[in-house]
Amino acid sequence: MPAVASTGGAFGVKGLPQAASGVITDATRTNVVQAGTNYGKQVRRLVESGAKHVVVTGVYNMGKTPWGLAQGEGVSNQIADLSRRFNDAALIE
Repeated sequence: MPAVASTGGAFGVKGLPQAASGVITDATRTNVVQAGTNYGKQVRRLVESGAKHVVVTGVYNMGKTPWGLAQGEGVSNQIADLSRRFNDAALIE
């Protein structure tokens, strides 16, 4: 059976409340990047511990969802940026 790593809603907890208000701070961006980095590190630990198959998913671009689009273009773009930052930070080599 493969090991499965999930984002566990980390992005939602870290960034969506502020995104919905239209105020995304540098601290929020930093927290989202840290959550992505931690996620990538956890995947690396699974592999280094002997996991043969690991299913890794990033977060969906929440700026493209009906909810994200309903927030208006400016907020939707900020939400999309948070999604990208999380996924970029989670990349492992």
